[in-house]
Amino acid sequence: MKKVLAASLVLAMAATSFGSVVFTLQNDLPIQEFVPVVFTVSVENSTPFNAMDLVVGSDSDLSMAFEYSAAFKAAMPNTIPAMEAGVYASDLYMYGSNTTNGSSLSLVVGTLTIAGLPEGTYGIKVDSDYDGLFSSLSFGANQSPLFGSASFNVVPEPASALLLLAGLPLLRRRK
Repeated sequence: MKKVLAASLVLAMAATSFGSVVFTLQNDLPIQEFVPVVFTVSVENSTPFNAMDLVVGSDSDLSMAFEYSAAFKAAMPNTIPAMEAGVYASDLYMYGSNTTNGSSLSLVVGTLTIAGLPEGTYGIKVDSDYDGLFSSLSFGANQSPLFGSASFNVVPEPASALLLLAGLPLLRRRK
């Protein structure tokens, strides 16, 4: 069963709300350890835009990869491959633009994949103030900064948990 992560990124503009970036989790829940975590990243706008700069980062040491969707490449033909930005402990910078009057109001940007992780709680974030306004949507001279965060839990693989439970009696001290 696919789930929409309970957090979304909110795009804010001084006078109006510009839209949101939504992370849709592609994994079945619960997320097992050492299994890649995959999100579809979508943009939903209240107005068109013709350029997107986005830094997705984490304070944790994550191995991330990003692939643009065909719809994003068609709407934003001037893209660059996702690359490290050097803003967070782990991050990726994505960019796309076009020279027309703007894209559609709803657009799947692509797929964010995080390499398999050990058990724990992890987070990803976008903070335009922290990254120096790299994360933004723009249309002409109007620029809308991006902010937001999402977190997810990784649980032990069931077989690992069973092995641990089976081994507990062996760890008991005998008197």
